[in-house]
Amino acid sequence: MNKMISAVVASLFLILASPAALASPITYTYGFNVTSYDCYLPGCSDENYYRGKLESMTLDLTQQAVTGGKAKLHYTTKDWGGSSWVTNATNQGFSSVGLGAWNVSLDLDQGICQSDWLCNVEANLDVSDFLMGLFQLDTSNDNVRMNSSGSNTWSGYIYSDGPFMTSWPDNFPTFTGEWRLQRVVPEPGGLVLFLTVLAGIGFFLRRKFC
Repeated sequence: MNKMISAVVASLFLILASPAALASPITYTYGFNVTSYDCYLPGCSDENYYRGKLESMTLDLTQQAVTGGKAKLHYTTKDWGGSSWVTNATNQGFSSVGLGAWNVSLDLDQGICQSDWLCNVEANLDVSDFLMGLFQLDTSNDNVRMNSSGSNTWSGYIYSDGPFMTSWPDNFPTFTGEWRLQRVVPEPGGLVLFLTVLAGIGFFLRRKFC
């Protein structure tokens, strides 16, 4: 009995410790956090509405992007009467991008930016302890521009056709914020810890049944 248990535990250990298991990709997820929002003119859009849309955005970067310090994305799709025209599909260092609140979906495998009529997403990032660079989003209703240079503070504005109109001259909501690291999946060392615990269980069972 003890030999069977030891064999099972040893097999699991070897499988999980294999290069394929240990080489599972690591994803770094950054979320945008609004630190200020300004719009004082008559007809300004609702702050909670756009703050929520901004703070729903996520960028998932690969380990290569974090290690190499660069990430670049540019996907553009225009839909004229149901016929899609892809003008650009470039991805370097992104595993996914979360823009669902803006009714945008990026298929990085197929190179498609999906939204109503017009979809454009562009990012050019320097990756270190924080993110710097350029990010912009264009749909048939909304346009978001933000950039950062030399610090983790981003500044930008929103141009929108609705449901809260911001398309009047000098009536753009402006904001500042930060792209903050939210999580790393799988956590480095998490698998090693699991393997250590598994080895401990195997040792305990071996001692108990010997």
